[in-house]
This record gives sequence, structure tokens and C-alpha cells, in this order.
Amino acid sequence: MVERSLAKIYGRLHLHPVESSLWDGDVDGVEAAILQWGLPPTLEMMAEILVERVDGSKRLGLVETLLSLHQDGVVSTSSVRSFLSSLLVVKSFGNRKILTKLLASAVEFAQQTAPTIIDQSLTNQIIHLAFVNDSEDLLRTIGVNEKSLEPTAPIMFALVDACSTSSFSWVKPYRTWSEHEQADFLDLFMAQCIRRHPSNKRQGEVLRHILADGIPAHFQFSEKDVATRESVRSTILDLGIRVDPVLIHKAPPAFRLAMVKAGLFTSNEAKVKGKTIDKLMAIDLGL
Repeated sequence: MVERSLAKIYGRLHLHPVESSLWDGDVDGVEAAILQWGLPPTLEMMAEILVERVDGSKRLGLVETLLSLHQDGVVSTSSVRSFLSSLLVVKSFGNRKILTKLLASAVEFAQQTAPTIIDQSLTNQIIHLAFVNDSEDLLRTIGVNEKSLEPTAPIMFALVDACSTSSFSWVKPYRTWSEHEQADFLDLFMAQCIRRHPSNKRQGEVLRHILADGIPAHFQFSEKDVATRESVRSTILDLGIRVDPVLIHKAPPAFRLAMVKAGLFTSNEAKVKGKTIDKLMAIDLGL
């Protein structure tokens, strides 16, 4: 990927001297190149070349070199942080488990030599990657314990991106979140997952997990959002879980009728009247 893009856009001669050393797999020559030329203006390509061109056993050596130069005042905190951040999003890395292992070692080494490098923003990125790759080692490295993370916006996005029930074991139990936090997450989950891929089994597992104690009253159904409505409804029917009366009154008529047919509400409670029932009973709701 890197070789193709460089050949097409920049050409071999347009590499920064540090990138050129990495391109040749010469990790030992990187320190001299940095001392003479400084770091490249941006570090994304440097991270790409590291994982694309350097042997696995030598990759951590570059991180150690950067941290050593950081201790000597040659490389700034922001530069090391930017490089680690770039490593987190390298797309050409074939084996993600090897990448998370490399990052776990790099982060551990950084914490020992310069703990201020791992700020909150980088921590959130690390958590995100760990969730997506189901890496317990990476989470443990940055001091995350089970059921310890608060449901902040970055954590919610990481949970949605990972779309795995195992990720929830690191976050405070969903039932302890505030109603607004629960509703915000459910809405985000629907927007990013269910509406795009309603048949994904992993999404169904997550939906069952977060709805096990009922649907947050603040969650809003979209009248036109068929995929969301059907996914939530089928999950409710499968589990027979509690539905807040405030929520059911806001739901579309077809959804309310489904709740009545499932025996979760009476027609009065769901505010489904005779004409509506007659009309909707002719529709195949898949119940």
C-alpha cells in the first residue's frame, strides 16, 4: 500500500531522510537521521512505513529510539504522542493482533519513561482500538479494569464501533447509566449500526444486551426508520422485556400494535384504537 502510494504520488526520492531509513529497514539509522534532519512534518507516513517495511522484531526499537530522544529533549512530547496516535490508525497492518501487541509494548515503555505522553485523547484512542480488536492486554496496559470506564462520548463511539458485547465488560453496567446516557447511546447505536446493517448478528447481541433492563424513556423512534423499529421490536418480543409506557406512546402505530399482540400492553395502554387495529392487522408484521 505504502510503496504503491509513494511511487504513484511522491516517488522514492521524495521521502524524508527518516522515512528513507525506515523504508530500507534501517531502524538503527533512524536516530542519526532524526539528529541531523529532525522528524518529518507529519508522522502518518512514518507509521505506515514502519509497519509495512520494517521487520516485526525491530518495530519496537523505533519507539524506544523516539522515547530515548524524548528524554534527551530532542523529540517533543507532542511528536511522540502524534506518532503513537498514527500507529493506532494504520490501515495497512494485516494482523491487528500483532499491532495491538506492538502498541501494548510501546505504551508500557512510554509509561515507564515518559508517562505524560499518554494523555486522555491518546488513552481514548487506545481504548477504541482495544475494543475493536478485543485486546485485553492493551486495556490492562493503560490501567483499565473491568466495569471501570465511564460512558463518555468517546467510550460510546468505541462501543458502537466495536459492536461486541465483550466490550461492555470494561464499562460501568448499562443499567447504572443515567436515562439520558442510555438514550443517547441507543440512538447512536441505531444511527451507526442498525440503520446500516440491520441483519448483523453481533448487532443483535449488543441490542439484546443493552435492552435487557428495558428501553430508556428518552429514546425517540423515527416514524420512517423501519430498520430501527423492526430490530428493536423483534428484540423486545424475543426477550419479553419491559417497555416504558412513556416510550410506547411515542412509538409508531405498527410498533404499538406489535406490543399489544405480544401481550406486553393492552390496546388501551398502547393507545391503539379499533380502526388502527383493523387496518394494521392486515399487515404482515412477522409476529
